[in-house]
Amino acid sequence: YQRRVHGEFIKKMIAYKLAQRLKPLALVGRNFFATQAQSQTAQKATRVQQFNELAAFRSAIDNSQPRLHVMFFTAGWNPQCTKAEAELDEISNKHLDYEFYKINSDVAPLAPKYYGVKYEPEFIVCCLGQEMIRHTGLNLKLLEYKLDRVEKHFRGIRFWEGTAQYEEFQTCLLYTSDAADDLLCVDLGGRRIIKKKKIH
Repeated sequence: YQRRVHGEFIKKMIAYKLAQRLKPLALVGRNFFATQAQSQTAQKATRVQQFNELAAFRSAIDNSQPRLHVMFFTAGWNPQCTKAEAELDEISNKHLDYEFYKINSDVAPLAPKYYGVKYEPEFIVCCLGQEMIRHTGLNLKLLEYKLDRVEKHFRGIRFWEGTAQYEEFQTCLLYTSDAADDLLCVDLGGRRIIKKKKIH
């Protein structure tokens, strides 16, 4: 009887020692898979590039010259923007032909003024550097519909050989009087538009 009890005690001790030795390996494996999951999540999130300055925001877009891109204007105080940011990561992984750029209007107040953004969240969908359509609000299914429309339009574009295929985003000032007679303008039924007046 004593031998049997002693043998069971030895077995329990061996099992305990073995478990203690295997425990660090289990933790390493758990940490490895957790790290892998975090890295995959981070890779998905990096499709939306974030900026806090208007100059850096414009420079990044003009230097990369994406054929299709989305400018996302967000604000930290708005809970709808927080929801939109979470869903935008998923949308960016669906629409791989687009580049996505995000800028915080609270941190960079000149950005919404430059692009004429009055409400957040707002999305400006661009093709070859020029604005095609805007979307304001949290209805991101409608945003995806608009992305598909612009992408379909882009696929139907045909370029003459040697022509420029990208233009920098510019703003225009609209006048409803004859005050701009001495400027480089185009007369559109009493309205005069200053063409490509660059704001620095």
